[in-house]
Amino acid sequence: MAGATGPGVYKPRRPETSLPISRLSGARRACRPAGLMSDSAFESLADSLLAALEEGIGPHADAELQGGVLTVEGDAKSGGGTWLVNKHAPTQQIWLSSPQSGARHYAFDTGSGQWKDTRGGPDLIAHLSAELGVPLTWRPQ
Repeated sequence: MAGATGPGVYKPRRPETSLPISRLSGARRACRPAGLMSDSAFESLADSLLAALEEGIGPHADAELQGGVLTVEGDAKSGGGTWLVNKHAPTQQIWLSSPQSGARHYAFDTGSGQWKDTRGGPDLIAHLSAELGVPLTWRPQ
């Protein structure tokens, strides 16, 4: 029935009558933590963290840092699997993919000097130490 009208007939909204995106989602900008650091400061902190993690995990498990992504192959002690830790510059976060706990995001907390879980869990160093069974430390440089 071409041209049908009335109740129950789907009528898509025309773009000009739709609400503007800015009213639905606020200003268009990247999701970043309050109190932004410069991009170069983030890169420096993230690179320092990833290098320290590779150095700390390396003697205990297969860890390789390449292109800003740390890949860790777990052993029997850690339950096996592959962990990925990478920097995510648009949000100034460190992202973790874990075979034990899934995906997690960490933002740098200047007050404590730690990468804090954005959902309230333990900081990144404590979390990785516990999952891998490896003592890890890191201090911002």
